[in-house]
Amino acid sequence: METTSQLQSRLFSLHRRNRGRKDPLQFLDKMEKLTRRIFLQHDGKMTFIGESEDFSSLCEHLLLTASLVGVDLGLAVRTKYPGFCPYCYIQSCQCKGIVPRPPYRRWNGQIPPENSLAELKEMLRSIYPPERHTLEHQVAKLLEEIRETQEAIQNSPLIEAQEELSDIFARLAPLAHFMRMPLL
Repeated sequence: METTSQLQSRLFSLHRRNRGRKDPLQFLDKMEKLTRRIFLQHDGKMTFIGESEDFSSLCEHLLLTASLVGVDLGLAVRTKYPGFCPYCYIQSCQCKGIVPRPPYRRWNGQIPPENSLAELKEMLRSIYPPERHTLEHQVAKLLEEIRETQEAIQNSPLIEAQEELSDIFARLAPLAHFMRMPLL
């Protein structure tokens, strides 16, 4: 099975060969617009009007953005989310939106082994069970993380962009699970 790092490298090579190099902020802007297009807010209710290919596009844009800023997304996710919530330190997050402690960087100094995209998705689903939150909440958090990542790439050192990119994936994976959609 292809690891997340291998998948990211393959996608980036294909992208470079076919389209050249782009600004990472363009991909984040596309992610934000696509998210707003496929999730329609009407009468206070969020509805998914997209298709599975739209989730694939979101994930592809995220992987390409990570490549363009020099971040191994799989490593970034495994570092920040080593099998439990980095804030409450519990395998199935109990934070409820409150950050009680500073982020925990590594579990006993060990980073979990390389994973496939599907394995990372499942790990994040167990940390952030999608059924705990409404679709509206999940989409709002995804959009918030996209905006924070745009700011981090524009204004901050690489480490902050790395953390924000992993946060986007941490929101996208449970949302895909909630919608019963594949990431790629």
